[in-house]
Amino acid sequence: MRLAALILARVRPLKGGHMAAEKMSLHGKAVVDYSLDVLRHYGETVVITESSTTGEDWEDQVLKVLRRMSLDSAGAPDFVLQHDATRPLITHQSIRDVISLLLQGKEIVTASVKARDSLWSGDSFLEEATSLQTPEGFPFTVLLKAHEWRSELRKTFASGTELVVSCLGASPTLVPLAFSNNRIETHEDMAAAEGILKFGQESIAEDPRDLEGLHVLVLGGSGGIGKACIEFLEELGATCHAPSRQELDLRDEYSYPNLGNYHAVIHTAGEYGASPEDIMQVNFFSCLNLLAQAESRQWRGNIVFISSSSSTWGRPGIPVYSASKAALNALVESEADRLAAKGIFVNVVAPAKVSTRLQSIINPSLSSEMMLSPRYVARIVMRYIHTNQSGCLVFLRKGLDAA
Repeated sequence: MRLAALILARVRPLKGGHMAAEKMSLHGKAVVDYSLDVLRHYGETVVITESSTTGEDWEDQVLKVLRRMSLDSAGAPDFVLQHDATRPLITHQSIRDVISLLLQGKEIVTASVKARDSLWSGDSFLEEATSLQTPEGFPFTVLLKAHEWRSELRKTFASGTELVVSCLGASPTLVPLAFSNNRIETHEDMAAAEGILKFGQESIAEDPRDLEGLHVLVLGGSGGIGKACIEFLEELGATCHAPSRQELDLRDEYSYPNLGNYHAVIHTAGEYGASPEDIMQVNFFSCLNLLAQAESRQWRGNIVFISSSSSTWGRPGIPVYSASKAALNALVESEADRLAAKGIFVNVVAPAKVSTRLQSIINPSLSSEMMLSPRYVARIVMRYIHTNQSGCLVFLRKGLDAA
């Protein structure tokens, strides 16, 4: 199967602003890059931008690209995905769902979100409505035919789905999204998207089946999450070493782990009810030292840090702990791209309350059913010990732990 992806940048300024949303940045990254980062994994990716000088709209440019692809000596793609660049909350799961339906023979596949609320349509209430969003997917020949038809009629359409539905007289097959990927049209939309992108990052979906041959260092292996990670590693065929505090005391600023021939490091060690100095040393400075050592020794591999949901909002009673985890998140976000270029791939898993011995002391009245299991957290960690993805902050919450 050969697939092409078209990212549509419409170059309309934000309402009340002077710059198009896809040219603006979220967390220091251009909005359009969020779409590129996902779609480039699936085939040739082309960004199509409206021209302010030639008067060509995005539909005219899509037709030009499709015609060029039809003449490619390697053959035209089988399918085409279209995505609106002002919708940055695109996920790998939505792409996989669209492709799956295209392979089943569907001709119009469209991401969608159902709205169930008190909806007013102008003269009456609706109990339910469906918002058509992107990505959209079409067989290449179908989309090319629809655009040739549109060009002859000199008509414009709001989306690829509207165009192909009008051309074929067929109904789209809808792919339900986990959350709405609304188009950014105002500065308020930008602020909302920034918050979702911060705390709603998509986890790698596939569990590793075999880690045989991997040698993994586990820091904090005596804790609940650390023990669960060790169990998973052994089940998957990896070998691991978890030094005791006597062997490696992370409270000591001069105590560094020897990375040796390890392929990956899982840092689950954490201080909670200690002095502010010890909490910051173990939860933050030991992580900073680990990255510095990995870089100075030209080590290559994966590092996974365990953070906490308390990093998102300072928790009363644990200000230093919350601050240490927030600092860890910022460290990884700041350094991930630079270190990835050197072969050091760094990611963070930040769970909410986990059913461990420590949590039973902190919240003795909270039942284990209300918390994440250490094994679930470890399962997510396993997805990041042999990957080229870097800079991910994966927040885990109870109720979203079925995957």
